[in-house]
Amino acid sequence: GGGKAAGGGHDADKKAQRPSIQQQHDVAKKGGSKSSAIERPESAKQIALFAHLPQYEAAALRASLLAAGFAPSSNLHPAVVKLGLQFSQGLLTGANQRSEAMLEVFKQLVRDYHTPKAKTLARDLSTRLKHSIDFLSACRPLSVSMGNAIKYVKKLVVNSPLGLPESEAKSELVASIDWFLTEKIQLARRAVVEAALTKIRDGDVLLTFAWADSVEEIFVAAKESGRCFRVVLVDSSPKLECQELTKRLVARGLKVTYCHLTAVSYIMREVTKVFIGASYVCANGTVVGRNGAAAVAMVAKCNRVPVMVCCETYKFSERVQLDAITSNELANPDDLADMVLGIDAGSSKKADKKYSLREENGASGDKLRLLNLSYDAMPPEFCTMIITELGMLPASAVPAVLREAVMAG
Repeated sequence: GGGKAAGGGHDADKKAQRPSIQQQHDVAKKGGSKSSAIERPESAKQIALFAHLPQYEAAALRASLLAAGFAPSSNLHPAVVKLGLQFSQGLLTGANQRSEAMLEVFKQLVRDYHTPKAKTLARDLSTRLKHSIDFLSACRPLSVSMGNAIKYVKKLVVNSPLGLPESEAKSELVASIDWFLTEKIQLARRAVVEAALTKIRDGDVLLTFAWADSVEEIFVAAKESGRCFRVVLVDSSPKLECQELTKRLVARGLKVTYCHLTAVSYIMREVTKVFIGASYVCANGTVVGRNGAAAVAMVAKCNRVPVMVCCETYKFSERVQLDAITSNELANPDDLADMVLGIDAGSSKKADKKYSLREENGASGDKLRLLNLSYDAMPPEFCTMIITELGMLPASAVPAVLREAVMAG
């Protein structure tokens, strides 16, 4: 219940924006546009336990988002529309990458903004900013890190001095946004890497799950510092992010072992430390990360292997979350339906043929309901420490960090 209450502000904004976009989607469907080869009824798309979450929308909705963004009556900046479509198509992933891209777009939005006559910069820019945020939220649900960055930008715009010339006010806004981007994300990530390096020794076997930019930088920095260690990359379907990460690390001369999540209990016997990235950390110490991270942490705890979560403090959230059901994000279910399978030599099917589960279970989806969750919740007892730009903290210290941030303004 706590996770839903904490995100109530953004949820209200999403509910306010969603109907108009959905109406455009309905109009487009009535007009005979066929954007998807498989049309599934709404009841078949939803699973009752997760019906309260924003459902993954079809490609037709992305087309209507594009139409809404470039409509003559729209005042959205082209950079906002481009970023929203990148979010909806999954071209930008990761909390840091999405937040950095959003702040860069906000800087461009402020630079290109001109105050209309008989209006003030603070009020009119706040309205335009709200419309941009609603559009991004309609394209893909906002992450906690993006929400914290949005709160900071909104506060800057609202508190902009009325008597200040427009050019100076815009320059101050851009400088303040750039400060948050540099200090809270980029320099904070560098501090996390430097703190994590103190925990790596020669002969270590370091395991990570999925891909996190901070964890990749930790491994690269440890190699450049001359430490001798081995990396174990644990991957899972359908994204299989570690395949590209494996190529990058091997190209830099690291010793890498690649395995799937199903083999983590076997490979954990060799591991000395686990480094995992996080989407955000709740006030009660729950770490929300890529779906499967909690299972890796549980296996590590059973094998008495320390689990270190790499997370900047701007990803800390005041919400309290006990599970991954009340608050989560539904990814594209078709990613699970369409898999590349290796077929036996004696089979009539060609090896690595694109194989669709829908072809076996009917295109209507009556026999098959798919659930592709993006995140899971790691209990605080599975987390040995959280490595932040402030140092290495226990999960119980998250409320103190949040309290200091509120007092600092």
